[in-house]
Amino acid sequence: MNIVYLIGNGFDINLGMKTGYKDFYNYYLNLPKDGDSDVIKSFKEELETERFNNFDNWSDLELALGGYLEFLDTEQAVELYEHLVEKLSEYIKLEEERWPFNVDKKNLFCEHLISSWQKLYPAEITAINTYLSQWHNQTWNIQIITFNYSRSIERIIQNQPPLLIKRRPNGSETYLRSIEHIHGYVEERMILGVNDTSQIANEKLRGESRVTERYVKSERNKRCRTEHDAKCKKWIEEANLICTFGVSYGDTDKKWWEAIGTPLKKGCKMILFAFNNEKVFTGNQINLKYEEEDRIKDHFLKQAGLQDTKNNIKENIYVAYNTNMFKLDIGKRVDDRKEEPVAITVVGGEPLPFPFTGITLPKQ
Repeated sequence: MNIVYLIGNGFDINLGMKTGYKDFYNYYLNLPKDGDSDVIKSFKEELETERFNNFDNWSDLELALGGYLEFLDTEQAVELYEHLVEKLSEYIKLEEERWPFNVDKKNLFCEHLISSWQKLYPAEITAINTYLSQWHNQTWNIQIITFNYSRSIERIIQNQPPLLIKRRPNGSETYLRSIEHIHGYVEERMILGVNDTSQIANEKLRGESRVTERYVKSERNKRCRTEHDAKCKKWIEEANLICTFGVSYGDTDKKWWEAIGTPLKKGCKMILFAFNNEKVFTGNQINLKYEEEDRIKDHFLKQAGLQDTKNNIKENIYVAYNTNMFKLDIGKRVDDRKEEPVAITVVGGEPLPFPFTGITLPKQ
């Protein structure tokens, strides 16, 4: 039995990491501007316009980048891309280093992986359990496709897969088999861009390989020659249960939402984990909550190109709204920690108060 997780930036944000678009936006625009070329200066000025500064998701930026290419030639487009990837890499690396991951949450993370459907309503839990019972005596394999550049998942599990998660009473086992970074890592093959060439506004640049192999995600993956796309697509096609967490179902990753359509048409079940702190419903607002869940489901179906499908596909999709899924305490961010006072004892003397400066300790 095959379970596939597609994990987006919401996972790192859920941990407390400041990896959202607005976090990078503030960091990037406050970098020293000395030495910026005319191309970079113009882009930074554009970033401060309403077109860019109201974005919430990375997919918004990526789509807008495709539109911004309308004003650039090949060399300028290449320069902008290399510059953005360099600065984004620097920022994510700095943010990742600020988190110690010094709290052991491996078991809790793994527990969530193998019980995601327990976050649903009782009737839905029963339906999923009945569905999964057909693989009761088989090995369960979990694959994770992460859209994140950080290695937060690897640091949580403190290892590289394969990892035995659970051995059931009947002897069958559940494994975390693989983690695939479809958009690369901070230091390797980072991918930032659009879904396809139709999202590049400059028609002349759509035929320029130096541009498409940077800005079009599938082309950049192909250029890296690692076959990540093909591997992940195969996992999705063979999945019996698909879970998405921390993704916005944006247009610039449309190929992945469309890929999910193939197993859904074959009867695969899917759980969409959704979070919105601005829409919290009370126990008496259950209809409002159901309507919000339907809206989320309909948005995904539209992005997957399944809006005109029969209702039985929609019935195989479940929404887990504002749950405690992957709520993991990984420690405190370095610049958020309060240092405890430390007493230093001078040989033959009394403890020095904290803080202390300009003290020379006598030689022993």
